Amino acid sequence: VEKIRAAGGRVMHILQLLEENPRGSRVKIII
Repeated sequence: VEKIRAAGGRVMHILQLLEENPRGSRVKIII
């Protein structure tokens, strides 16, 4: 369950980065 929650948190964080910085989102996702 913890792993699922962590993965979900990462997805939400990535979605937030996409909304905030569409241009730099690719680099942030890779990191």
